[in-house]
Amino acid sequence: MEGYFEIPVAPALQPFIKCYWALEVPASQQSSIRDRVPPLGFQDLLINYGDPFQIANASSTSKNELLLVGQFTKYHQLQYSGKIGLFSICFRPFGWSLLTGYPADEFTNIIVPVELLMPSIKELTSRLQEAPDNLHRVQLANSFLQKAFLEKQLSTSNIPIQSIVHTIDLSKGNIQIGDLASTYCCSVSKFERNFKHYTGLTPKQYGKLARFRQVLTTYSPHTKALDIYKLGYYDQSHFIREFKQLIGVAPKSYFSGELYLSEKCILEKADFLQSSHSRQG
Repeated sequence: MEGYFEIPVAPALQPFIKCYWALEVPASQQSSIRDRVPPLGFQDLLINYGDPFQIANASSTSKNELLLVGQFTKYHQLQYSGKIGLFSICFRPFGWSLLTGYPADEFTNIIVPVELLMPSIKELTSRLQEAPDNLHRVQLANSFLQKAFLEKQLSTSNIPIQSIVHTIDLSKGNIQIGDLASTYCCSVSKFERNFKHYTGLTPKQYGKLARFRQVLTTYSPHTKALDIYKLGYYDQSHFIREFKQLIGVAPKSYFSGELYLSEKCILEKADFLQSSHSRQG
């Protein structure tokens, strides 16, 4: 099946994983396709079953690697040559750390082969690579993740991280960190340290991405003007400054220009962003 599509995860995994998604594009007549991936506040386990692709400032990935894509604080770039075939396990902001026990802040702004962290995952990598289609990949991922991590309960949070992330999402990032810290009876420094441990981002960084997601889900080709105040920005300069920090160009240039492959999928087809403010949606 060509194109971008999403598949729900097993109910037991939904507190940790947002969805599975897949992207299939046949080989282009162009020698290569450049892609720009915006930061969204989620982490992914990504298997490439297409042709090798280039990660900016890194070597080409082999076809048999399962990659952990950590939290990014700005866009990152990819370059595809040939057929694109990607299958992703998209974690909630805190899901990777809670499910696996690994601190999320050790993987911020990096993409790393998961086998370096978990040699035991090699079998899953091979089976995902050899699966005949993405429905089989979903079945494999559901089974492996529940047996390898969920049943062992590798990590428990010492702060109610799910509730905290939900609160920041609802406020569009406009909430005083001191107020949050006092609500959960800890100092600001301890609160920020714990939040970063589980999400890979500071509360301020995550709030910035929460606002950015609101922009992406609100915009449409028929939008004449964005109500930046309802989206959580103080004023126009605040909106433009944060947008450029995250994606590299001003909003007007971004929405009026030609979008990259990942951006088209996110703006036109991605359902998981629409429910990013919900606990289980």
